[in-house]
Amino acid sequence: MTPEQFTQALSQLGLKQADYARLIDVSQKTIWMWVSGRTPVPKLASEHLGLLLALNDLHSRYLGRRSTVGAEAVPSPNAELPDDWPDQAVDSTHP
Repeated sequence: MTPEQFTQALSQLGLKQADYARLIDVSQKTIWMWVSGRTPVPKLASEHLGLLLALNDLHSRYLGRRSTVGAEAVPSPNAELPDDWPDQAVDSTHP
């Protein structure tokens, strides 16, 4: 993945460089090194962005809207569940 493709992928996903750095737990300087071409974009990051783009495409194709990949799209662990959410109680009869 070229630096230009990397930048375009972030843009298509609605991510800023700092957002992606936080998402994959690297420094912003690392992202800058990839974008500037000083260091090649690692294969793992390239494949990760490819998967995110594919999921974003599927989401928009089948749900009719674009998803947001950034941290604000992830629900809080303390968010309330809908009333019809299945009960996750542990059944003591089945170990």
